[in-house]
Amino acid sequence: MLRLIQYNETEYFKQKIATFEELISLLKDDRVQWIDVETCEQAIVEQICQYFGIHHLIVEDILNVKQMPKAEMFENYLFLAAKMLYYPQTKSDEFQIEHISFVLIKQTVISFQQFPVDVFDEVRKRITDKIGRIRFKKADYLFYRLNDTLVDKYIEIVYNLERKLNELEEEINENAKRNEVITQLIALKSDINSIRRIAMPLYSEFVRIKYEVGTFFHKHTFTYLQDLCDHLLYVQSSCDNFKEVINDLMQLYFSFLSQDTNNVMRILTVFSTIFMPLSFLVGVYGMNFKYMPELEWKWAYPMLWVIMIFIGLIMTWYVKRKYWL
Repeated sequence: MLRLIQYNETEYFKQKIATFEELISLLKDDRVQWIDVETCEQAIVEQICQYFGIHHLIVEDILNVKQMPKAEMFENYLFLAAKMLYYPQTKSDEFQIEHISFVLIKQTVISFQQFPVDVFDEVRKRITDKIGRIRFKKADYLFYRLNDTLVDKYIEIVYNLERKLNELEEEINENAKRNEVITQLIALKSDINSIRRIAMPLYSEFVRIKYEVGTFFHKHTFTYLQDLCDHLLYVQSSCDNFKEVINDLMQLYFSFLSQDTNNVMRILTVFSTIFMPLSFLVGVYGMNFKYMPELEWKWAYPMLWVIMIFIGLIMTWYVKRKYWL
């Protein structure tokens, strides 16, 4: 339920915790601390927030899984609500959206997750193995690093959507008759809109954090925040571009369908034109009049076939000459 990671330049401590009381007994002020709440159960969230003096309205935002990305600055802490996007372990092409919240307070970062699934294994590995500069930085850098990992997953999903768009474009050019294409395009458009709805407000909040929250971040961390904003801006612009591409592909798809329909109608029209005089002859000699001189003639039937074949050949030659077929 709870995971506590503590570290500084020389020391490192990690432990899974079952109760709030055990968590409190292990907290220290001389290290950077990451309290990872793996599932947002109301009781444990309220206990942690009460201990750290976090406002009860923030508790509601943490527990509200439909809360869109937002940031709130208080005197002693910074709150950020975001969305975690990831592909499940089943290797499905459908990504999952999970609500996640962060609180940055003094030397402590608290993360509240909707489900016990996250994308922070790389961050934990960097802390454990002392990779990079994370062990030499303070809690503000850890806060940045966790959010940078989230945004990297956004970019990974954007790359995957771009790949799927390219595949659909090739499929449309090769075979536009498949009905599944339009369904896949609509699903992709829905996914892109979901990512854009998440990335846009998160970008706005990080821009606001970068310019308004000087007390929570060291001066050197602002460069990393700018990099985070650039990545979110890339995600947002990519989604806008993908929407235009999807609209173009849908128009291309319907153009191919319209062209196929026109070709079918043209062929049907040509055959109708060829058989129209033949139908006229058959209709005339199919009438049940008593006095029809040709009916008494011995060669009437074969002669009618000769005439119809001749007319059919003439009509076919004329159609080909006019490039109607």
